[in-house]
Amino acid sequence: MKLGVKERYQLLSILPPVGTFSTLRIVRQLREALSFSEDEIASFGITEANETARWERSADREFAFKPRALSVIVETLQKMDKEGTLPAALVGLAEKFLGGSDDEEAVERGDLVSPVPAALEARNGTPADGVPVEG
Repeated sequence: MKLGVKERYQLLSILPPVGTFSTLRIVRQLREALSFSEDEIASFGITEANETARWERSADREFAFKPRALSVIVETLQKMDKEGTLPAALVGLAEKFLGGSDDEEAVERGDLVSPVPAALEARNGTPADGVPVEG
């Protein structure tokens, strides 16, 4: 899955700060994978001040999320959606991870996101301590 600078910052901002030991290990690995290297910071012209990040250029980077890491992201976005706390700024990110609907009837019913992606259904047998991201 390709993610740009904005989407990486958005994901970093929503990863859960509390959870089970195994979930927090995955969150830590996700944070490390999604964070920016020194080369990326220079290349994109990233500056951070007063809890605000700015960048001059963006480029997509490919991430191959393993099932447990994808589950953490999807479950976080689904929880925000279900509770009605998903900010408008994250709709694009939610569509990328949860899918979207162009069906007008689904939109009217409030079914704005699809069920858990099929990739999560195939997660049986995934080691709990596997590295969640390759990229």
